[in-house]
Amino acid sequence: MLPQTVGDLLSSPIDRRAATPLFRQVYVGLTTAILEQRLLPGAKLAASRTLAGRLGLSRTAIVFAYEQLLAEGYASEAANFLSEGAWVANDAHFTGLSAHKTTTIRRTIRL
Repeated sequence: MLPQTVGDLLSSPIDRRAATPLFRQVYVGLTTAILEQRLLPGAKLAASRTLAGRLGLSRTAIVFAYEQLLAEGYASEAANFLSEGAWVANDAHFTGLSAHKTTTIRRTIRL
């Protein structure tokens, strides 16, 4: 489920002129939203076409971002990810992470 605006979800706007690839910017925004608990464990992630449309990006960029979330354990997927979607992982290690840790992650990724 998406918040009222994409700005509520992503802490930094997408910058098409940045050296950071677009999919990586989306990934960092979603990861930050998960770590800051703006996306709660068990929440269904928006369909890739929906999020792509709201951000004005290609679906490919969103799918790459989602695949990275899946690979790193931030999301879990249905049996058929592309048609049924993904959810924020229910892992307990996401709870209690501080804003400092989130900021450190964002700096490490160099957004």
